[in-house]
Amino acid sequence: MGGLCESDTVNTPSSTSTVSNTSIPTWVSEGGEKLFNQAAALAERPFEAYTGARVADFTPDTQSAFTGVRSNQGVYQPQLTQAGDLTTQAGRSFDQAAYEQYANPFQQNVTDMAGREMNRQYDQALLGQNAQAQAAGAFGGSRHGILNAENERNRMQNMGDLQFRGAQQGFQNAQQMFGTDQARALQAGSQAGQLGALQSQLGYQDAQALQGIGAQQQALDQQSLDTAYGDYLEQREYPYRQTNFALGALRGVPYETRTESTGTGMTTSAAPSILGQVGGALGALGGYYRG
Repeated sequence: MGGLCESDTVNTPSSTSTVSNTSIPTWVSEGGEKLFNQAAALAERPFEAYTGARVADFTPDTQSAFTGVRSNQGVYQPQLTQAGDLTTQAGRSFDQAAYEQYANPFQQNVTDMAGREMNRQYDQALLGQNAQAQAAGAFGGSRHGILNAENERNRMQNMGDLQFRGAQQGFQNAQQMFGTDQARALQAGSQAGQLGALQSQLGYQDAQALQGIGAQQQALDQQSLDTAYGDYLEQREYPYRQTNFALGALRGVPYETRTESTGTGMTTSAAPSILGQVGGALGALGGYYRG
């Protein structure tokens, strides 16, 4: 083998007797040898894994949004339960139990007082009729007895009507109060359900606002991480780019070559030079590390 940057020769039988040798300048040979050593050193370097973070973590605002969503789960349940209870109450029918609940306990007292007043007036009227009959000499007669019986019948009928009207009034009053409470319960149930839904909705809105702020912060953090990773790649690939640059510069410098021919009975062809081999190796190495 010749010098590092001299072309190797491969001899093949030929009918001619010519040998060709190509000489490369020393400075080119030394430059190629230096680049080959650099390429060999780069090939022996171990893989350098990136130790920094690649993905930005959730920000405190985003974490707070997550916590808010979790704590908002079922926040409407008390109002929903209350709404259901009130709606059930509003659907209750007016039965004997409801009447007893809403009936005025003093209604009978008022009726009894009116009955006593009616009896007092009857007794007074009876005394007057008896006095008139006695003055007329008809007291105890048949006409007097018929009159007293008619008056008693009227008294009993009036007392019955008084009791009926009192009971009817008490029933109507209880039914009216029952209906008022039912309407109030239905309205309160609807309001409780709406309040629960609004409370849940506002909680989610707050969480969404925090999540939006957190997403912006996380995006900015991610940009910083991406920049740091890009800087790492730039530093890792720097020696490969520099070696490739030097190789390109060496290839681009023109220089003269000398070819000598002598008759030997063999034909000599030029093998790939060291510059071509180094260039191919660097290209492969650069592609591997950049990948």
